[in-house]
Amino acid sequence: MAPKEKEQSRGSVMMTACLENRNVCPSEGGQDILLSAILSLQETLSQPMYLYYYEGFSTQEIAKVLQIQVSNVRNRMCRARKKVKLMLGENMGTLADGRRLRRIAGR
Repeated sequence: MAPKEKEQSRGSVMMTACLENRNVCPSEGGQDILLSAILSLQETLSQPMYLYYYEGFSTQEIAKVLQIQVSNVRNRMCRARKKVKLMLGENMGTLADGRRLRRIAGR
């Protein structure tokens, strides 16, 4: 097996193992909602988010596992955060563009 091939298969196995071993704990309230939102994103956006927030990988480690540049990992995570905010915005009291609703006293 060529070194590049070996590295790709190791990264794929590692990613699959991480995603298969995820646990959703219903007792944690909002955690399962957040995880569901992250996993409902397209794969290229959900993988970095899951690995970073649930598995504790650094952006450099994620880049190595997914075989992409670190800047791409950061860009994907930024786009994923925006999408998750939009998806969960109604539940969190925010507008569609992510801004918080203002409560005006006396009106």
